[in-house]
Amino acid sequence: MRIIFSLLLVGISLPIFSQSQVVMQQTIKDQATTMLEAFEDHNYDKLLDYTYPKIFELSGGKATMLEIIQESMQELELAGYIVDSANIGEPGPIYNAGDELHAIISQFVYMTIPGGSMMNESPLLAVSDNNGVSWYFLDTKQLNGNLKAYFFPNFNEDLKIPEPKPVIYDYEKKK
Repeated sequence: MRIIFSLLLVGISLPIFSQSQVVMQQTIKDQATTMLEAFEDHNYDKLLDYTYPKIFELSGGKATMLEIIQESMQELELAGYIVDSANIGEPGPIYNAGDELHAIISQFVYMTIPGGSMMNESPLLAVSDNNGVSWYFLDTKQLNGNLKAYFFPNFNEDLKIPEPKPVIYDYEKKK
């Protein structure tokens, strides 16, 4: 009888976990979309609300990071680099990593550049420290060397971080 009851509990909990995965994946997508909309709207303060907080430790704090982003984006625009649009892909599976949850989601940024255009797809690591209610994001390119271990000492190695894809450039033909 105990075996049947145990199997019944496992059978019931699997669909619940799958449903919570689906709900959390939608939350990841919604919050990543909000973050990218803030980026497109030059609302960098709101963008930083979705930035993984430990990044601020390395940059001198949130206010310093805000200044860096604002100055960098102004310089890019003056040089002819204009963000046309940004989109979010579908989040992958969610993994437990110590007290956090982690997942991968791709962002796509389309820009006008001097002489043409470019598209950059980059995987983001989505991180939640409150059981999937809210999510922070960081570009996985930042997780090189010792930063991954520093930021995420309990990183679940079952979560595979994809290799960055090359930027796609399309230069207009000059006559």
